[in-house]
Amino acid sequence: MGSQPSKSSDSVSFSMVGNNLNISDDIIKRLAKSNETDFSRNEESERLLEKEVNKRLIQLEKETLKNFENHLETSLILSEIEPEPLSSGNLDKKIETLEGRLKQLQASQRDVLDDKGRKIEEDLLKCLVDNKGKPLNCYEYIQQFNKAVSQ
Repeated sequence: MGSQPSKSSDSVSFSMVGNNLNISDDIIKRLAKSNETDFSRNEESERLLEKEVNKRLIQLEKETLKNFENHLETSLILSEIEPEPLSSGNLDKKIETLEGRLKQLQASQRDVLDDKGRKIEEDLLKCLVDNKGKPLNCYEYIQQFNKAVSQ
């Protein structure tokens, strides 16, 4: 009746009168043509959720790998590696220095222990050898040794 059309093609309207629900013909036609069901909506939402979770997992994996590489670059292991190539001569020198340091440590330990401490140490070593793979069987000897060393 005037300059406005009576119905627009995209209009969707419904109203409730009492207990009856009045739905426009457009909504009924769209629902009839739609292939969407509760099951298909659930599947689609699960797919979207999986997609987002996968994106986040990939992002976390990249961050973790980057952090690991940064940590590896700054670790003590890499800082101790010498740039010179390994040779038997270099290895022999390193072994000799380590053996010397070990002997010094053992000598300083021997000075700490008296005869009673040495006896406890021998008992502990014998127990560990006798119970190979079962160090908990020698717990009492370990405690005695710790007491002797701490004195």
